[in-house]
Amino acid sequence: MGKGINVTTVFESVHAGNERYESEIQSWRQQVKDQFREANGWLTLIGLCWLHEGENTIGSDLIRDVLLLESAPQRVGMIDFHMIG
Repeated sequence: MGKGINVTTVFESVHAGNERYESEIQSWRQQVKDQFREANGWLTLIGLCWLHEGENTIGSDLIRDVLLLESAPQRVGMIDFHMIG
């Protein structure tokens, strides 16, 4: 009788490869979630304000360039922004 392919072995090998792949994907997803939740991750971002060239004032006062929550001081400070190059 000739040699044949053991179908069971092939399916077991494919299944083991899929489990390894799925485990790698789950590990990657957890790593991304953890990075998002770090102190300097994207989930800690509470606002996105584009700075303009020169002085940008920061505070809760409506005249500020970078507006903070009402609970913040009216004037927190200033960022002096200049493009390089």
